[in-house]
Amino acid sequence: MAHRMNLSLKKLSLNAAVDYQKAELLVSIAVETQEKFFKTVPKSNLNESLLLQVATIINRLLILKKAAIYFEKFATGYRRIRKPRML
Repeated sequence: MAHRMNLSLKKLSLNAAVDYQKAELLVSIAVETQEKFFKTVPKSNLNESLLLQVATIINRLLILKKAAIYFEKFATGYRRIRKPRML
């Protein structure tokens, strides 16, 4: 019984590793697509939200250095003083 559980855990770990690699590949494709969009349409009103979305996805995948680069681009590229809302 313990041997079966050990095999199941190994299989789950392998599957998780494969899924992580697939997700990382998809994120790479998404980032490439987003960068092409930025170059093609640099003044689009979608750039701010796209940049933040990609940074968040990369962060969730724990690719922290790359996420930090995108969050930094967001912070420096979209500095705005937002007026506080009145309640």
